[in-house]
Amino acid sequence: MTRSAVTTQYLGRGLYTYAEAARLAGLSAGRVRAWFESTPREPRQRGPVLSGDFSGQGIISFLDLIEVLVAGHLRGLGISLQSLRKARAALVRYLHTSHPFSHRSLKTDGKALFIHLQEQASDEEELLEVVSQQHAIPQVLLPYLKRVDYDLHSKLATDWKIADAVVIDPTRASGKPIVASCAIPTSILAAAFGANGRDAERVANWYGISAADVDAAVRFENQFFGTAA
Repeated sequence: MTRSAVTTQYLGRGLYTYAEAARLAGLSAGRVRAWFESTPREPRQRGPVLSGDFSGQGIISFLDLIEVLVAGHLRGLGISLQSLRKARAALVRYLHTSHPFSHRSLKTDGKALFIHLQEQASDEEELLEVVSQQHAIPQVLLPYLKRVDYDLHSKLATDWKIADAVVIDPTRASGKPIVASCAIPTSILAAAFGANGRDAERVANWYGISAADVDAAVRFENQFFGTAA
């Protein structure tokens, strides 16, 4: 594969190591790696839980990252890996996408997974339970996904407002977390803050941004990576 082909493959899709994805999703790096690279260890485990865009390269895309986020939340709700695999396989068929956990139609009631079928005259939605194929009305939405924006046509995730004033956008800075108002990576601002006496005003003046932007970057890096001095 040529260098230009490799660049095109990654362009605008976001790039994350397993460790980065784990930090952003609040999971362990080992768990994330296992979801993409696991091998069968017992009869009920049949290969990886998730299918990454860059198979075998040790990195994942933005859509893969959102799938990690959703899978981690669902596991936290007590959904087994077996059920997770089964649900994802069903969603691939129903939603016609290789990234079903990144689709805006995904819902849950805390016990099962659903997809949106039809808007009703009322505020309720008729949903199809993707494992048992039964109809139901959900009681709980995935609340943290309210921070995710979706494409109007593909209905796949386009960006993730991961924290106040911080966004992850695969089309900017290779998908690394950036301060939304200035598009500067949080890691750069936090490093400058730590290297300059923790003076937010000085860093802000250098980059032509507000001290609040610097503070947001530092707060984010401390919370997710613990790297800001």
